Amino acid sequence: CLKETYHFSEKIISEFFEPFLVGIYFAPLDQQSSRMFHFVFKMFADGAATLPKAGMQAVSNQLMQTAIQQGVDVQLDQTVNQLRADTGGFQVTTVNGRSIMARTVICATEGPTAKKLLSNIVQGPIIECTPQRSVGCLYYTFLLEDCPVQQKLLVLNGEGGGSTGPALTVSFLHVIQDSYAPKGHALCSVSIPETYMTKYQGRETELDACVRQQLARWWPNYKDPILNKWHLEQAYHIPYAQPAQGS
Repeated sequence: CLKETYHFSEKIISEFFEPFLVGIYFAPLDQQSSRMFHFVFKMFADGAATLPKAGMQAVSNQLMQTAIQQGVDVQLDQTVNQLRADTGGFQVTTVNGRSIMARTVICATEGPTAKKLLSNIVQGPIIECTPQRSVGCLYYTFLLEDCPVQQKLLVLNGEGGGSTGPALTVSFLHVIQDSYAPKGHALCSVSIPETYMTKYQGRETELDACVRQQLARWWPNYKDPILNKWHLEQAYHIPYAQPAQGS
């Protein structure tokens, strides 16, 4: 709908909308939902993008504490192995053999696990696995003086569909939330699309080098620290980052 409905130019689509939306949905534009586009853009227009002070885990903790205050018995580290329909409800069995009876079950897991758990209850296309979108993320730490960006920005790869390197979006998290790095230090997050994570599977050192070369081109004044002083803290591959969106 970007071109046909809203008449955006190819330039702004390829240099802004494509890397921005691919960074959200982890899928090419032609595989994205126009309904989700309207929803997400409304959220960005009405609200603000930010990061919780205590890290992303703080979001789950807040939800859990609210549930506990409402009388919910929250049990962690209880991996479910089997789910069966029973008289008046469901029988939930954990990997350690514990059995829990429930009137209602919400199965909020990645697609393959949901299909496995629901296979004893629901038959047919309702449990056919929705395609899953994966993404990678590299985290770098370095001295504050070696940081090329001092503004609260999401840097997009607008050079042409990700063909110029693996970095899709780059953000300097300590600028957005200063609790994410010790004083005098910086933290950079680089998101990597599925195609590059597959291409460099098992070759993390090569992926790291390729990302550094790309970012050094973006910020030539910081080429030396990017290539030689930034420290790769961790590289993550998230195979079930989110389900594919329908049209």
